[in-house]
Amino acid sequence: MPMTEDKWARWLNKDRWPEQKAPLEAALNSVRDHILELGELKPGQRVLDLGAGTGLLGLRAAEIVGQTGGVTFLDISAGALKTAAAAPPAGCEHFLVADGIHLPLLDDWADAVVARSVLIYIQDRRAAANEIARVLRHGGRFVAYEPINRRMEQIIDMTGFEDVEQAYTSAMETNPLTDFDENDLVGAFREAGFSPVEIETGESRFPVRGKEWVHGFKHGAPAGYSGYDMLLAGGISAGRADEFLAVGERQIGDEWRAWSCPHVYITAVR
Repeated sequence: MPMTEDKWARWLNKDRWPEQKAPLEAALNSVRDHILELGELKPGQRVLDLGAGTGLLGLRAAEIVGQTGGVTFLDISAGALKTAAAAPPAGCEHFLVADGIHLPLLDDWADAVVARSVLIYIQDRRAAANEIARVLRHGGRFVAYEPINRRMEQIIDMTGFEDVEQAYTSAMETNPLTDFDENDLVGAFREAGFSPVEIETGESRFPVRGKEWVHGFKHGAPAGYSGYDMLLAGGISAGRADEFLAVGERQIGDEWRAWSCPHVYITAVR
């Protein structure tokens, strides 16, 4: 598999990590464990890790299903999959470069499909739900974690930056990370023939200081999707955006506090 330094691999391997990496890693591992618990994976099963990235879900899933099963890591980024493939193998891993609405897999192939923060990058979620339904066997399970970014907490006082707030709100309607809520997800999977479709709501909490907040605003998503890029898309100049971040960093300061965002775990049975 050729190594390509695309924006997805660069973000997953480098840009997303703040100076204090451990809290984010712990949060990701907790999400991983709950997704796989809801997926009810068993030895010998065939699992699709949709939007596998660097292998957070798939590497652990491979340990569970073992050599009698199989885990297919699918992602649009060859570079990210290269990182996943470099991990010690369980002997059942397969890697595919593809997108989430054109799955190069046979009908009824998978016992389970798992994903973490993947549907947020797919504009046509109904098409994705239909493809997932196609590759899952009858009775197979789809489980995903998705943040509901449109309801993310504003951690700083926006007084004096009403133009920034307005631009961000406007850009929310065109950015796939922020243009949906849990009802849209449930509707897409019900329309694709899944039943039941269940959601578990919660709140992700991230410890931040001023510098971590700035990093999250600029690098909490790959280039083109971040909060900073949303401001630029909404007509805010880079200078004004930087001014906003500088004020926000001073407001939050050097004391740790929690930055929260609602999330859902969705479980859909084919």
